[in-house]
Amino acid sequence: MEASEEKVINKILKGLWLDSGASFREGFFELSPNHFLRFAKSDLNLKTKRSTVNALSNAKRAIECQVDEILYVLGHYKAAKKERWNFPKKIEFLKSLDITGPNILNKINQKRNLLEHEYEYPKKDEVETAIDVAELFISATEKFTEKYCDNFGIDYMDKETNISVSFDEDNCIFEITHPKEEPGQWAEYKISRESPMFLPLLKKYAEAIKLSI
Repeated sequence: MEASEEKVINKILKGLWLDSGASFREGFFELSPNHFLRFAKSDLNLKTKRSTVNALSNAKRAIECQVDEILYVLGHYKAAKKERWNFPKKIEFLKSLDITGPNILNKINQKRNLLEHEYEYPKKDEVETAIDVAELFISATEKFTEKYCDNFGIDYMDKETNISVSFDEDNCIFEITHPKEEPGQWAEYKISRESPMFLPLLKKYAEAIKLSI
């Protein structure tokens, strides 16, 4: 990486990302996290052993679906699928970007694993907790999945920089545009997942989405 590029990226990482426009997204999958959440609540209301088991499974599906939608927004859904990331690895990835950190998500996954592999019947209060956590998680991360922020301008030290950052989530690439020192000249380059600067940029991108209106 050239010194000029490193200087620009340093401004991007330390600067304020200003959303230059957002549009509402359409659904990622045929069934959404909220579909599974409604299924879970409906199952629990039936008050049978079978419906309680189904309620826990649907609460976990709601969380997993929301996690996958966030991974899609962050350009990692295809990679996670190809590399066969399990649920804990997905959660650890989101934690590394400061998107979510509640350990209770892993506990829900462990509880369902017991249900599937050791045939343990879940208690009603545990299922209610799982549904509550799913609902809170979806609500806390809905900014990632409801709107599409396709471009950001960067302010650095309270000044406009004319630096523009966009993220191609389908190809998992950052595209950066900024003015050169020569008047009227512009530089454009891309930062891919293989670059050591990619994850710091992705973390800043996630932060910008959380702060967007």
